[in-house]
Formats: sequence, structure tokens, C-alpha cells
Amino acid sequence: MQYDLKKLKTSIIYIDRLCQGHHPRYNTVLECENIINNPDVIRCMFFIKEILKNVEENNGYIEKKETSKKEEFPFPILKEYKYKEDLFITKFIEELNNLALKSNPNIQKIKYTKVLTWLKNNKYLEIKHVKECNQESTVVTKLGQQVGIYNQVKIRNDKRKYLVVLYNKDAQEFIINNMENILKIDDE
Repeated sequence: MQYDLKKLKTSIIYIDRLCQGHHPRYNTVLECENIINNPDVIRCMFFIKEILKNVEENNGYIEKKETSKKEEFPFPILKEYKYKEDLFITKFIEELNNLALKSNPNIQKIKYTKVLTWLKNNKYLEIKHVKECNQESTVVTKLGQQVGIYNQVKIRNDKRKYLVVLYNKDAQEFIINNMENILKIDDE
């Protein structure tokens, strides 16, 4: 069965907006209490987006289990990455994957969750309650700040605050330089 590609593209846009804490149709910022701002729900939305992107890349078909194994991520290709701007981890990893997929569509993609797990395990990030936002958030530690990771407080339309994590040029290079170690950790 082939899924409607137009509906699939719209669904991906809506899921992406939800992942960013925005209303799926109107692209306006959601309130802090909204369930979509829960970190577990956000991770789930990114997972759903990844599945939908996979179906889209497969022209609307659900990919059947491959008999051939995916090839390891080509680490030398990371040297070709060019910094453009500070990014969220999901966008940064998506750019790395796209760079590698251009040279070989049969590679094992990097999972942003693996990068976050490694950063948390190595004390660059931590989860804690942020009074200013009145919610659990991912917070950059002093060690994380030293490598170029930083938090930024954003303000929603309703004047409520929320915290985001951004990766500057140094942080992106740091992650690229540690990618082999990052990919060695066990999946969650």
C-alpha cells in the first residue's frame, strides 16, 4: 500500500511544528502547560517524524526489512561539514546525515538521541527544573558551556518562558570530533 505523498508531507510539517512547540496548523507558539511541551512527548514526536520521513523517502511505501545491512557512518565525510549557524541538535544531526546520504544512501544514520545521551553521560547537559520557566528542561552545564553549547530563554506569545539548547560552531565541531565515541554507546 502506498500512502498519499501530499498528506505525508503535510503530516511531517505538522509533526515538525509540534516538535518545536508550535501549533501544527497555525505555527504559533503553544502554552507552557500544553502536553506537547513535555520532553517525553517531544522525543516521541521526533521519533514519529523520523518514521514519516522514512516513508516519504520511500515514495509513500513503508520500507520492508532490508536483507542487506546498512553500512557504518562514513566518518571522513564529517570533515566536509560547513558551519552555517547555531542549531538545535535535531537540525544539526539532520544536516550531518544528509551530508553522508549524498555520498551513500545505504548508511546507518546518526540518531540525535544517541548524541544527547552521550552529552548527558559526559556531564555536558543535565535535566533539571528551571524556576524561570517552571518546568523540567535540558540545561547546559559549565562543561557544556566550555565547548560551545548554550541555553537560550525564549518567550511565547502568552509571555511565558521556555528554555532551548543551541550548539554554536565550537559545539558542532566538538560533536563531530567525538562522533566515533558517541556512536559507540548503546542505544536507549
